[in-house]
This record gives sequence, C-alpha cells and structure tokens, in this order.
Amino acid sequence: MERNKSEPKRSLDKHRLHLWQGIFFVAVLLLSVALFIVFTSRDDSEQEQFAAGKAGTAETGTAPAPAPSTDFPSTEEGTFSAWVREQYYKEQLDPMVVFFVSEKISGLSLVYYPEEQKLVAGTPPLIADGVRFFDGQAHHLAYSFKKDGEQRLYYDGKLVGVSSFVPKEKNSLTGLVTGAPENFVSKRWYGVEIE
Repeated sequence: MERNKSEPKRSLDKHRLHLWQGIFFVAVLLLSVALFIVFTSRDDSEQEQFAAGKAGTAETGTAPAPAPSTDFPSTEEGTFSAWVREQYYKEQLDPMVVFFVSEKISGLSLVYYPEEQKLVAGTPPLIADGVRFFDGQAHHLAYSFKKDGEQRLYYDGKLVGVSSFVPKEKNSLTGLVTGAPENFVSKRWYGVEIE
C-alpha cells in the first residue's frame, strides 16, 4: 500500500498550528496576569489621584500628593471622615468588616457587621443599628471624639450615636495599654480624612 506524501506535511502543519495556538494562549494568560497585578497592587489613593489627574508625573514636573494620615495625630481629640465604596470587593460579604483600627488610641476601631446592619465604633463601643453599606450607593461615615468629652458617630450626615469617650486604661499588671499593634485603614474607604 502506497502512502500519500502530503500526509506528513499536513500532520506537521497541524502540529505547528497547535504550537502557535498554545503560544498565543500562554501570551494572553501572561498579559492577563500582568494586568491583574498592576491594577490590584496600586494603592486606592493612587488610583483616585490618577483618575482625578492629580498624580505627580515627570511630564508635568509635579510631585505626587502626600499620603493621607492613617491615624489620629492626637489622643486628646480627633475626627475620622470617609466614604465607603458602593460595592464590597467580593460577592459574599464577610460577617465582620474592619474599617479602621487606631494604634494611638487603644480599643478605638470602626467595625461593620453586615448581617446585623450594625456599626460599632469608638471606645467604649458605640453601636449604631440599621446602618447599610455595600448596597450600590456610596455612604459617608464620620466619627469624632474628645478626651473627657463625647464621641459622635455620623452616617450620611445624620447623627446615629453619641456617648462619653473613655479611652482604655493601662493594664494594672504591666502598666501598658493593650490593643492593636498597628493601625489599619481599610481599602473599602475613599476620601479618608483623619484629623
């Protein structure tokens, strides 16, 4: 039986086609991974500055905007103000979302419990019920405190909680205040101002 001489050539062309398809697939995959890394590694404030045209560039000769404060400058009084993003970063909400933790003021944090629609802030904890985030709308949140005075919590401009501000006392055994080892500001915020 005589073999067709064009059969090996077709087989070789078929293999080359599969090789080029594989190379194309790998190139697209690598490009996708690179773009994902670039866009997810940017700090949220960097992305906002870029979108607003405020980021510093060599072309314009401007310096980048200074990084916003991430903790209260004083333990005597302060204000935290920010916008919460419209959507959560994943489809299923976590049972607890930590928005902010202060290093300077032990025990002071802003924590949201989505299932209960409850926001817990300050020290001692100030609780606001019926608070909704990640519902497709941006929401403004503000918290203020004054030592030997009050702490206040605002949601979309409305006062939702007020109580006495009492910072945690030092531990009687060690003389130290126990709490967070470092402060934390969630990436679920934008337009953060801490004074």
